Amino acid sequence: MTETASKGGRFDYGRVITRALSAIGANLGTFALLTVILLGVPSAVIGAAAYGLYLGGYFEPSALPGSRALIYLGLLPLYVVVLAAYFSLQAAVIHGVIAHLNGRQASLGECLASGWRHWFVMVLIGLVTGIAEGLGFLLFVVPGILMMLAWSVAIPVRVAERKGVFASMERSADLTRGRRGALLGLFLLYAVATNIIQQIIMSLVRLLAGGGRPYAGGNPFYLLAPTFGVSLIMTFAISMCSAAGIASVYCELRSIREGVSPADLASIFD
Repeated sequence: MTETASKGGRFDYGRVITRALSAIGANLGTFALLTVILLGVPSAVIGAAAYGLYLGGYFEPSALPGSRALIYLGLLPLYVVVLAAYFSLQAAVIHGVIAHLNGRQASLGECLASGWRHWFVMVLIGLVTGIAEGLGFLLFVVPGILMMLAWSVAIPVRVAERKGVFASMERSADLTRGRRGALLGLFLLYAVATNIIQQIIMSLVRLLAGGGRPYAGGNPFYLLAPTFGVSLIMTFAISMCSAAGIASVYCELRSIREGVSPADLASIFD
């Protein structure tokens, strides 16, 4: 179902959330598979490798001197892979959301291709904005927050408009101008809601895993395993929802600033 534009209107939280949830609901199977393929598999490989090294005693302080310290450097490429996988997932889900809002269904292969096509530039965007925002947070926090808000839709700009690193950042700053207060409110609402849901779910898991009895001392396997499993699922869900949400924010900003409806973003499929 396509939507009409509403140039000059206000930033509507309800519309942003409804669009994101609608896209997730219509593509839940595809998005879940994307999350498992692009984020779950690399994370599982790194987790297994780290666990094996831990069992082998390689993370003991006594193991660090000498050549074993190179283990940490050896793990660095694996984390780079996870970073690339994360941004590939972002691109793939954003593609699927825009396709849904454009009135069509993006296939798993199409979304994967989009993730592969954009991941490198998106990693560069993430690094550049992350470093700049980190420096901004060191300067009394406020500059970092302002930069974060200004560049908040640089990723969907890259996917939808295929701009370069700095062009995507500049375009994002233009789209968010005059709407950054509304964006801050939305992001705070998302962070608070996500944290509350996580705390409730993890408390229930610990309660059920412990049979309703508090456990003092240590973290036994019967408690660690379900806690880790649920935590992993929540991480995947949050990654998927954040990508869908930021794509919906991008569409909202295009609509109210330029009068561009999601149906007008068809260039993403060229």
